[in-house]
Amino acid sequence: MGDSMMKTWQLSMGRSDINYINKVCDHFPTGLLNYDKGSANMKLLPKLGDEVYVTCRAKLRCIGVVCRDFHIAFNPILKVNELCLTVMLTKVVKEGVHLKGRRRNWTLL
Repeated sequence: MGDSMMKTWQLSMGRSDINYINKVCDHFPTGLLNYDKGSANMKLLPKLGDEVYVTCRAKLRCIGVVCRDFHIAFNPILKVNELCLTVMLTKVVKEGVHLKGRRRNWTLL
């Protein structure tokens, strides 16, 4: 059955992303979160329907579902095209649950 089952991922966002994540959470339930793949060499990639736990500054910020596979998008801050994935939020976490970030952007849990 392997690969057809939905998976759960952790997206570890950096300190510089806190304003972005807050802005997306403020627009819940209509906000969409776009984030790049990063430079890690990944054997498995998040896919449509996979669940995503989004962390920033050692806290779980929100939970979502992958709604658009990896695609090329322009990053206006870095002024480059990046491989990005889109997550639709399903829950904003206000309780400040501790969930330490990982060394890579996307980690399979």
